[in-house]
Amino acid sequence: MVAMLSQRLTVTAAIEKLGADDPNLVTCDLANNAVLQLKTTEYVPKLAEALMANTKCRELILSGCGIDDASCEHLSKVIAHNSTLTSLNLEGNRCGNDGATELAKALATNRALIILNLLNQKCSRFGDSTLAAFTEAFDTNITLLKIVWRLESRQSFRLNKMLVRNNEIDRRIANRKDYSDLLPKGVSL
Repeated sequence: MVAMLSQRLTVTAAIEKLGADDPNLVTCDLANNAVLQLKTTEYVPKLAEALMANTKCRELILSGCGIDDASCEHLSKVIAHNSTLTSLNLEGNRCGNDGATELAKALATNRALIILNLLNQKCSRFGDSTLAAFTEAFDTNITLLKIVWRLESRQSFRLNKMLVRNNEIDRRIANRKDYSDLLPKGVSL
């Protein structure tokens, strides 16, 4: 039996399959889902709960789904506890400073997420306190390799520097080379 890598599902079917830890659901694509857009407050908590213990889904695509700060709070719990999810796409939603800050705090303990897409949020641009939360997350996170977003801040250079560091750590691990000199203070091998 060949596992389906990507499935286009209804929200309820996705929640059911994620909750059942369906091995065929590696990519959960709910992009631009009309039901999720209309009932975000109802379905995102259920989706997050289903993902908490899921060990099969590696990519969650929620672009254009009306994800707001409250939804980000639920998704941040997933980021903090799920050790399988490697890619989270939240492009084209309504994630503001509060929601993005919650995601950043969760990244501080996450060791699985590699890609986070926060491009084209309909709220105002991310403020300095939000970007400071992301910078702080990199004090302990050495696995996040890419954040897709548009920044207009002086902090963007520092954040980019942390992403470059994480990519170098990843490269050295892949080549079985020592990377201890790149680790932030307080993070050990």
